[in-house]
Amino acid sequence: MGLDKGRLFTDGNYLSKEEIGAHYNLPDIEGIWKEVTEYRSLFRVSLGIANNDGIDFSAVLTRSLLSRLYGLERRLGGLLVRSVRLRQGEQEFLTGLAEAQELASVSSYYGLDLDGKAIEAIRAEKENVDPRNAVLFDYAKAQREMSRKFLGDLDEGFVDGINSLLQDLQPGEKAPVGKGLRPLLAFLDRSDDLPLFLKACFIPFWFAVAKPYDILADETSVLLTKVFLAANGFYGVAFLLPLESAVYHLRQGLQKVISLSDTSGDFTYFLNSFAVYVDQAIEADEGWMISAENIALKREREEESIRDDLGENGSPSAVDDLVAQKVHGLLESYPVLHKVQAHFLVTHCTLGKFYTVDEFKSGEKVAYETARKGMDMLAQLGFYAKSKTGKKFTYAPLPGTDKKVKGNQ
Repeated sequence: MGLDKGRLFTDGNYLSKEEIGAHYNLPDIEGIWKEVTEYRSLFRVSLGIANNDGIDFSAVLTRSLLSRLYGLERRLGGLLVRSVRLRQGEQEFLTGLAEAQELASVSSYYGLDLDGKAIEAIRAEKENVDPRNAVLFDYAKAQREMSRKFLGDLDEGFVDGINSLLQDLQPGEKAPVGKGLRPLLAFLDRSDDLPLFLKACFIPFWFAVAKPYDILADETSVLLTKVFLAANGFYGVAFLLPLESAVYHLRQGLQKVISLSDTSGDFTYFLNSFAVYVDQAIEADEGWMISAENIALKREREEESIRDDLGENGSPSAVDDLVAQKVHGLLESYPVLHKVQAHFLVTHCTLGKFYTVDEFKSGEKVAYETARKGMDMLAQLGFYAKSKTGKKFTYAPLPGTDKKVKGNQ
């Protein structure tokens, strides 16, 4: 007997016995299902971890699925390489985009639907945040704390600590004790040839079936997944992945595959479905990386322009000295300017370019509102022309701006 049907319903859409029966609209598909199971047995790998009923989990690691999983790992590795080339301001810009999307997903899940200004206030850890939004405030704080502590021992106490941070427990309050964490942590710690992203995807699956916490279990699983990726070589980008929306789909659209994988022991049903959302998270990060790299490219061109002014003396220290001279001159000619406004103008005055409030915010390391007012001030003084592109305002240097800046050396 050939295995064509097995290949069709495994390498293509990974269907269950019931789904194959519905596909053919036949009451008896035993022959077809035998082909499918025989084909899958060629690629089935035991995961060495069982569910609450003692059923061992396994995965059918075909060439196509392995290619998908290792492809995710390669893309994340590519983002890591690109991120280390960014300067601090550009990295902070990238982090800001990721955190805003992550908090927006949490906000949507809890029905808060906060706007960008409210999310920015939470990111800035302002003390006057609306108490109704405490879950977002605590999530942002917990993620930042985990990004600094990810190299700790990945044991039950560490995971309980994540959940405690999310609950913002005060000294003396009873800390949570997760149920069924030991098998998961042993699985994650095991040295084997399983793809890294298979293990990463197993974390939210295990949380969905083992239910280790009564409160904030989804958020705990997201942060544990990021900690796991960070501890396995992806620190620079793991906490930029917006996996929140992926995990929240467990509660909304993935209940069927969760149940199917749990009862059959075949993790592949869940893995195939969840990998789609992981792919989307990496794709979002790739888009944000392009935005950060565009800022870096503009900065490099501005620096090149300044080095051209210096001629052969264009060393980094000489560039910094020239920038400082120009900033000092601008402040003397335009005393209404603040130093950060003058500095941004000196390094962003190329005719034909367009600049944004976000670039000011990341480049000068100021709050969004400070950046917006700074750009508007520069426009009012005749340095920039302000216009709206889509939903954002852009600022283009007006003719003569570069000469005004160069004249203040």
